[in-house]
Amino acid sequence: MSRKRGNGEGSIYKRKDGKWVAAVTLHLASGKPTKKCIYRKNRKECSIWLNKMLEIIRLGSISVDSDAPLIEWLRQWLTDYCVNIRESTRMNYTTYIERHINSHKIAKIPLNRLTTADLQSFSKHLCESGRLDGKGGLNAKTIRNLFNMLHKALKQAIGNQLILSNPADYVVLPKTSKPKISFLNLDEQTALLKACSGERWRIGIVISLGTGLRIGELLALRRSSIKTDEGISYLDINKSLQRVTDFNDATKGKHKTILRESETKSDNSNRKIPLTPELSYALNDYFTWQSNVAAVSESCYMDDPYIICNENGGFIDPSTYRNWFKEMVRKAGLEGKVTPHTLRHTFASTALKYGMDLKNISTLLGHYSTDFTARTYVHTDLEGQYNAMLRMSDNINKTKEETL
Repeated sequence: MSRKRGNGEGSIYKRKDGKWVAAVTLHLASGKPTKKCIYRKNRKECSIWLNKMLEIIRLGSISVDSDAPLIEWLRQWLTDYCVNIRESTRMNYTTYIERHINSHKIAKIPLNRLTTADLQSFSKHLCESGRLDGKGGLNAKTIRNLFNMLHKALKQAIGNQLILSNPADYVVLPKTSKPKISFLNLDEQTALLKACSGERWRIGIVISLGTGLRIGELLALRRSSIKTDEGISYLDINKSLQRVTDFNDATKGKHKTILRESETKSDNSNRKIPLTPELSYALNDYFTWQSNVAAVSESCYMDDPYIICNENGGFIDPSTYRNWFKEMVRKAGLEGKVTPHTLRHTFASTALKYGMDLKNISTLLGHYSTDFTARTYVHTDLEGQYNAMLRMSDNINKTKEETL
């Protein structure tokens, strides 16, 4: 028979619903006793947690009673502990903290009183009405990204001995649905290129179909982005142009947005994309035209102009390019939702169709793994799958004939 625990040793018991509970009383800096409980599937897990807590108490490690609101800790965490993250990640985290969390009641909950139930309720709010424009809920991927940040911040709070366990551990988040991948067939690509014949930014569509760049990467390209190594011309991709929220400037409580050229979204996004002869010729013709424009320009034309540029060789707003692209799609008579990102899918699907291996496709697209590329695009190659099944069928029939 197990020994009954004494005062200060905590307790473990089983509830009527079958869940196991471990509880311990903490005497923190405020002087007010605080009871901490956790719920686990079995007694062993409860015992492990309780022994860990008792050891922390014995060593006197719990010295801070954090009554600071969650929002204050998140701001401190972002400033002090996110020193190695990319600028794009920092902007995303800042948006999550200042616009999504700070506008919800959860922001004011003291860090040491934050519960899984609080976070679950916040997740439900984001699903139903989390969009900043008030038009419904956030998609599952964004919610998961936000909670991934929250989990990291709360894990650091454990390391700082502000809390004993992570309330984000057991939050049930919405499942992400696999987006439908759409791409243009050869006839549709031809129609789009014809529709933008004579247009200044037509080269953007040519580049996208030939490289699969993201729109931010495309609009950050300059002439100097084209380099040569051992006779092979390539695009050196290391920048992205994005419109981001300026949290240092707010008018009537609303933050403005600014255009910012920053590093790409990940290390994998920094890459070299070889140029085919056809794409090199198209770019050379475009640069000749651009140089002629610069020569007669009355304004100061940039020495190293952007490829997709304004009248001075400067960058253009992504929304401006999207609106122009939308008009070209209309002129081409293309149906369905066709966006600049559709051309990225078109490049990948075309490369797969004509036999490029997944590793090279993944590298050219800047994906974090070949598995992700496979999950995204393999199912789109219906023709390739059909031909593979025909080859399999021929081999089976040949084997049957040989055995007869």
